[in-house]
Amino acid sequence: MLRALTAVSILALTITAAQAEEAGVDVRYGDLDLSKPSDVRVLQDRIQQAADTVCGPLLQPYPRSLYYRSWYNGCVQAASAQTVRRVEARTGQYRAFARN
Repeated sequence: MLRALTAVSILALTITAAQAEEAGVDVRYGDLDLSKPSDVRVLQDRIQQAADTVCGPLLQPYPRSLYYRSWYNGCVQAASAQTVRRVEARTGQYRAFARN
C-alpha cells in the first residue's frame, strides 16, 4: 500500500512539474549583472516569484492540505531548478548561483 501511495505521489509531482512548464512565466534578467552577488539574489527572487505564480494554483483547492502543499513545494523546486539551468546555459554563468 505504501509503495502505491509513493508511486502516486511521485507521479503527481511529475505531472505538476510538467504543468508548470507548460504554464510558463517569463523571468527577465537582461538588466542584471550576474557576476554581482546582489544581482544574482535579485534573479533568485524573481525566479521564486515566477515559480510561485505558476505553481500557486496547486494550493487553491485545499490550502491547508499537506498533499497539496507537498505538490506545490515540488512544483516550485522543479520550476526553479529548471529556470536556473536555462539561465546558466544562456549566460554561461554556471557558478553564479552556486556561490549564493
